[in-house]
Amino acid sequence: MSQLLEMQTLVKTLESENRYLREQLALLKKALFGPRSEKIQSDHPQLPFLGMEEVHEPEEVVVADDEGARPKRERRKTPHGRKPLPAHLPRERVEHHPPKEDCTCKCGDAMKPCGEDITEELEYIPASFRVKEHARIRYACRRCQEKPVQLAALPRPIEKGRPGPGLIAHVLTSKYADHIPLNRQSQIMAREGVDIARSTLCDWVADGYDRLGPLLRGLKHSILQSRVVGNDDTKIIMQLNHRGGGRKTCYLWSSTGDRKEVYFDFTTGRGREGPTKFFGNYQGTIVVDGYGGYNELFSKKGVREAGCWAHARRYFVDAMRSDPDKGSWVVSEISELYGIEKKIRELRAEEKVAIRETESEPILAGLFEKLEAWKIDALPKSAWGKAVNYALNRKEALLVFARDGEVPIDNNATERTIRNIAVGRKNWLFTGSVDGGKRAAGIYSLIGTCKLQGIDPWEYLCDVLERAPHLKDEVLAKLIPRLWKEERKAGCD
Repeated sequence: MSQLLEMQTLVKTLESENRYLREQLALLKKALFGPRSEKIQSDHPQLPFLGMEEVHEPEEVVVADDEGARPKRERRKTPHGRKPLPAHLPRERVEHHPPKEDCTCKCGDAMKPCGEDITEELEYIPASFRVKEHARIRYACRRCQEKPVQLAALPRPIEKGRPGPGLIAHVLTSKYADHIPLNRQSQIMAREGVDIARSTLCDWVADGYDRLGPLLRGLKHSILQSRVVGNDDTKIIMQLNHRGGGRKTCYLWSSTGDRKEVYFDFTTGRGREGPTKFFGNYQGTIVVDGYGGYNELFSKKGVREAGCWAHARRYFVDAMRSDPDKGSWVVSEISELYGIEKKIRELRAEEKVAIRETESEPILAGLFEKLEAWKIDALPKSAWGKAVNYALNRKEALLVFARDGEVPIDNNATERTIRNIAVGRKNWLFTGSVDGGKRAAGIYSLIGTCKLQGIDPWEYLCDVLERAPHLKDEVLAKLIPRLWKEERKAGCD
């Protein structure tokens, strides 16, 4: 009898391990070969109703039959065709006339123009370099021996450097916005007959970053004034020496405020020191994914943690493979929460709280009640167990958004700012030093904020680099993209 019980226990253990390993294999296959999207298909067998609100099909037009039969439904055609070429582009007119011998009528009179057909052709002229000469004219008296008069040397974006503000802005924008590494930029310039070494471009990036330092301090200060800040991190590789002898995993921490701004902070590790040092004495709410490195930060008085429902949903999407019924139900409840958020997106904070209290909180209460009941039977190492424990361990943080209209339901706004870095590191691969990582973080901050503000990064960097040598640091710090945009708008008015 005892042997039978031992065998039954062993079978249960092996079944549990087998289920766990199958889950891990399925997740690895999905990560390697499957789509990265977490969107649930509308024809999912467990969720026949899920995703209907997210799928926008073309509207149907009802057409009545002449004989009173069942109305036919015709799909409304989606507008298509070529978009007109932008009106602001310069236009070059090229006239094409028929041969002179064809412009003589049978009666003998010469034909006159009576109309035309215009075909627009979009053409491209490669970017060109030019040398801008700054001539400081000397004045002297021809009769006297007085010392000649001449203006002092003009301050330059790079002291004693040859690049103008437009070229420095082009190099920075090309690398950090368009993901063109410096060695490729050097090759592109060489095709234009301008031979500039990669090492020289590296020096320009470093000097440009130093000139923009006050702006970065002003940007960080602006974000830390926000009542709600989102924070997340992403990996980048740092090469320990230029011969490729070793590499180290470092991190860029993205912080977004409530003014459409982003600031990246570079650290050589993922420990608690990074976020703790960055936020300092910050008082407010920080939206995060539940990483343990934030615990010391949230232990401070006046700092509140808000959870991310996108991260919680991600766990349950993975868990649907092991427990499709329960996992699908949870995902559908979270979708209901997002449906409410979509409806109240444009409302004021106090209006959002009122709707969340009446519509979202009942869903949340029922959801966590179910999770508490299911936790007893959930295997901790299984995908389902990890999903349940993630949500329950962060229950208070996940409920914050329902009680504060300024807190978003997730941290997706911060995660979106990291996409630019994810694309960039596939091109430049790694940073060469700690200083290089800090420079990348700083320039990504300005370019990322320009994108959030709807500003052309090159135009912004060109303007501030041209004005920076003539301004004090405290004045330059007030030209962060948001305030620069307001200044431009006020100037136009």
